[in-house]
Amino acid sequence: MKRSTQVLWFAALVAIFVAFSWLDRRLSSPPDTPPSDPAPVATAKPLPPTPAPPVPAAAEPVAARPADLPSRELPPWDMPLDQAVPRLRELADAGDSWAQLELASRLHACTPAEQRQAEASDEEDRQSIEEDAKNDRWTEAQRAVRTRNAQRRIDANAAVRAGCEKTPADLRAHWLDPLDRAAEAGNTAAMRGYAKLAIEQYALVNAVVADVDDAIVRRDKARAYLLKAVRRGDVESLVDLAEAYSAKPATALRLFAADPLQSYLYAYAGSLTHGLAPVQYGNLEAVMDESAKSLDARRLADAQARGRRIYEQCCAGK
Repeated sequence: MKRSTQVLWFAALVAIFVAFSWLDRRLSSPPDTPPSDPAPVATAKPLPPTPAPPVPAAAEPVAARPADLPSRELPPWDMPLDQAVPRLRELADAGDSWAQLELASRLHACTPAEQRQAEASDEEDRQSIEEDAKNDRWTEAQRAVRTRNAQRRIDANAAVRAGCEKTPADLRAHWLDPLDRAAEAGNTAAMRGYAKLAIEQYALVNAVVADVDDAIVRRDKARAYLLKAVRRGDVESLVDLAEAYSAKPATALRLFAADPLQSYLYAYAGSLTHGLAPVQYGNLEAVMDESAKSLDARRLADAQARGRRIYEQCCAGK
C-alpha cells in the first residue's frame, strides 16, 4: 500500500512538471497567427556597401494627378494678381489644395528673386529694342515683330509688379505657406512644387548663413515631401529626385548631397515609367549617362536593381 501511494505521488509530480513546461513554452513562443495590425512591410534589404533609398516596400494610395481639375473653378490664369488673390485666398482658406497651390504660384512671382529676374529681363528687352533700331539686318516687319514681343514681356512684368504692390505684404511674405498646406494635405503636385521652390532663395552662401535655421527646416521638409510623392506613386517626382542627387550645379543649399548611385537609380526608375506620365526622358538619359561615369559595373547593376524595385513599388501597378 505504501509503495502504491509513492507511485501515485510520483505520477502527480510528473504531470505537474509537464503542465508547467507546456505553459512556459506557450507563453514564450510566437502566436500561431500574426497580430491584427501588423507592422508595415520593410523595404528590401540593401546591397552592401551603399544603403537603400528611403522608399517603403508598399506604395501609398495614389493622390490626385496634377492633370485633374480642381473641385471648384479657379480664377483664369490671365486675371490680374490683385484681382485673383481674394478668390484664391477664399478657396485656399476653405481647404482647396489646388487653390492653395495656385495662390502660392501666383505669389511666387512677387518674391525678391523673381522680381530681380524680371528687372533683368526688362533691361535685356529694352537694350534689344534699341539695338534692333540700329541693326540693318532686320527688315522693318521683322523689327516690328521683335519689338512687339519684347514690349509684351516688359508690359507683362509691369502688370505683375503692379499686382504685387496691391497685394497685402503679409501674404507676399508668407507666400510659401499655402503650398506647404497643399503638400501637407496630400497634393503631390504641391509636394513637388515645394521641393522645387522652397530653397531657391538660398542660391548664395551668405543667404544660407543669414537664415540658416529656416533654410535647414525648408530643406528637410522639401526632402520629405519629394520622397513622399514617390511613395504615393507620383512619376514626375522620380525625375526631380534624379536631378536633386545629380552633380549638376545647384544652389548653395542643396536638396541632397550629390550621389551618382542615387541619381542613377531614380533616373533609371523614371525611365521605366514610359507612357505613365510626361516625364522628361531626355533629362533622365543625360542624368544616367553622367552618373554612370562614376559607377563601376557592380554599383551600376546595384543601382539598376534598386531603381527597378522603386519603379515596382511606386508605379508599376498604375
